[in-house]
Amino acid sequence: MKIMRAKDGFTLLEMLVAMTLMVLLSVALFGGLHLGTQIWRRSATLTVDTNAVRKAQMLLASEIARAYPEFGSGQSAIAFDGEAHTMSFLTTFASGDGAMRLVQISADENDGNLALVQTSTPELAPHGAGQRDILLPGIGALAFSYYGGADSNAEPAWHDRWTNRMVLPSLIRVSVETKRGVKWPVLTVTPEIEAGVNCRFDPLTDFCQGLE
Repeated sequence: MKIMRAKDGFTLLEMLVAMTLMVLLSVALFGGLHLGTQIWRRSATLTVDTNAVRKAQMLLASEIARAYPEFGSGQSAIAFDGEAHTMSFLTTFASGDGAMRLVQISADENDGNLALVQTSTPELAPHGAGQRDILLPGIGALAFSYYGGADSNAEPAWHDRWTNRMVLPSLIRVSVETKRGVKWPVLTVTPEIEAGVNCRFDPLTDFCQGLE
C-alpha cells in the first residue's frame, strides 16, 4: 500500500525573510514615489513662478516703453519721478486712444510679504481713484536705475535717481530679487517717446509731435 505524504511548506525563517524583503521593497517603492512627487511639485511651482516673472517683465517693458515726457503748465521738468526703489511716470493706454494715466511701480506689502505692485490712475481721475495690481508676489527687493547724462554736457552714466529732468532717461533698468529660486533676468527698457517742452502726444503715430 502506497502512503501519501503532504508536500513540505515554507519554514518560519523563510517566511520572515520573504516578509522582510517585501517590506524593504515597499519602502523603496514608496520612497521613490514620494521623491518623484516632490520633484514634480517643485518643477510645476518653478514653471508657474517663471511664467509669472515673464508676464511681469512683459507688462513693465510695455508700460515703460510708452512713458510720456509731458510738461505741466508752468513746470520746468517732465512728469517723471524715478527713485531707487519706486518710479512713477505718465504713459498712454495700450489701446492707443491717446488717453494718459499715471503709473507707479513700487514694492509694497501684500499678505505680510513684499510684492511688485503697479498702481495706475487716469490722468484726470480724482485723487485715490487708482487701480492697484500685484504684478509679482513674494519678492525680496526692488531697485531701479536710470541711464543718461545728468545734464546736456555730462557723459551718460547709470544713476539711482532721475527726478526734475527735462528728458526721460535713455535706459531704465529694473532689478528684482525673487524668492523660491526663481531668476529675474535684469530688465532694461528704452523709452520710445522723445519730447521737447511743447510736445503733445499724437495717437496716430505713437510719437510726440511738437517743438524740440
